[in-house]
Amino acid sequence: MKISVAVTAVAVAAVVLFSAATLDAATGTASVQIVNAISISNTVGLSFGQVIGGSGASVVTVTPQGVRTLTSGTAVLAGGVVTGASFPVTGGVGSTYTITLPTGSVALTGPSLMGLSNITSFPTVANGGLLNGSGQQTLLVGGQLDIIASPNSGLYSGAFDVTVAYN
Repeated sequence: MKISVAVTAVAVAAVVLFSAATLDAATGTASVQIVNAISISNTVGLSFGQVIGGSGASVVTVTPQGVRTLTSGTAVLAGGVVTGASFPVTGGVGSTYTITLPTGSVALTGPSLMGLSNITSFPTVANGGLLNGSGQQTLLVGGQLDIIASPNSGLYSGAFDVTVAYN
């Protein structure tokens, strides 16, 4: 009986030691960074300046940085203010965001009907934007004006949507 009690005591001690050696605990942490909602506004419109319509259809392009060129056709570039559109974007410091621009043609109405197409941005849609250390970036937008042949003179205007969203 003494041997049986001794063996049992050794077995219990081994189980207790083995169990204590295989157990451990750790404490996890949790965190969150709250950032401002992303927002966008339009402070400067896309302006093609003054153009003298030609006898044939023409295409005038304004880059996001505000450089105007006659891409094709018989129109003549005249004076006026030429600008790429400017959209201040604000949000979380160092955050990246996607840009969505119109993909089709946007109607510009006036005495006749014209179209705004091939809308581009800087930074580009492909690269997206990055908010600086103050949580800001200016998104610039340009496009292509499709002028009809022998357009009626007058002011033409239209609106287009630019959307930004956090990645």
